[in-house]
Amino acid sequence: MKKVLILSEFTIAKEKGGTNRLTFEVAKSLVKKGCKVKIISPSWNNKPDEKYFKEWTDQKIEIELFNLPMQRNAILRTLYYYLYALKGKYDAVLTFYTLAPAIAACMLLIKRKTPMIIEPNTIKAIKPWQTIILKRADRILTLTKTAKEMLQNKGIESTIIPGFVDTKKFYPSKTKKNNLFTIGFVGRFSKLKGFPILLKAFKKLPEAYRLVAVGCKFQGEEYKEEKNMKFFEYVPDTKDKSATTLPDMYREFDIFVLPSKSEGFGLVLAEAMATGLPCIVSNNPLLKEVVGNAGIPVNEDDSDEIAEKIKLLKENKKLYFELSQNAIKQAQKYELKKVMEKFHKEMLGE
Repeated sequence: MKKVLILSEFTIAKEKGGTNRLTFEVAKSLVKKGCKVKIISPSWNNKPDEKYFKEWTDQKIEIELFNLPMQRNAILRTLYYYLYALKGKYDAVLTFYTLAPAIAACMLLIKRKTPMIIEPNTIKAIKPWQTIILKRADRILTLTKTAKEMLQNKGIESTIIPGFVDTKKFYPSKTKKNNLFTIGFVGRFSKLKGFPILLKAFKKLPEAYRLVAVGCKFQGEEYKEEKNMKFFEYVPDTKDKSATTLPDMYREFDIFVLPSKSEGFGLVLAEAMATGLPCIVSNNPLLKEVVGNAGIPVNEDDSDEIAEKIKLLKENKKLYFELSQNAIKQAQKYELKKVMEKFHKEMLGE
């Protein structure tokens, strides 16, 4: 049995971000392949949500959380990852999200020749000395062609394995019964994700529209519901006591808007497209690559332009239908099974 160590930075909480979902699906698929998987992550001083924690352990995924002062200090986190990882011997090491676990994993190579894959999500922040360390990795994964080219400019080669969507859960609605044209948003309610600029754009629209946002509050940022707005802090992926799931919510949307200032990939875009939603996204190469011809790029700081494009999609039925069909086709590139097969090839040589 192969032993795989995953160094990640996520929260064991009910609000599942993209990093959580990517880590979970990869770990789950490796367990199904007969691997023993252990995940090491900071706890961020939060108490784990017991039900969500159980969802991981039920899949026979071992999780070890660590607490430390000044958790936002990347150097401290790197050291902790390294010390925790030294406890065991592994056949492969996989890291997610930020450079702290990636660098810690590379440091392991000094002591042990461990096959490893790294997915750096913060490429712009890579410093020259970090580049030297990252080149120790056996293989580096990136989520997009844009990210791959950014790494090449730093002299680092990588393999593209994109984000994913489970098309068995996320699929188009056969009928929509919305009285108001519904704008959807899924993500943290934060400036980084473009939530306040979306609110500003929404307030410029007439009363024929409504905004439905699903996500979680971000420290220090508070946003209140107003007329034709509805915010949900948590909606489960699968059926629970709640009658509504996250895929159900997507099927209630007419369009999806993500004016984010920073994304590693944007799994929510893959989910929205699988549900047949035209997408309005920030005008940056990475997000434009993810949505392809299923989206409309906008200046993420221009609320007037965002409002204008929302009205365009409501009023231009032909364009709406075209982008909706393109979205379904684009999402097929990110189908969960296909993406996990690529991970298995890189991790296990299959």
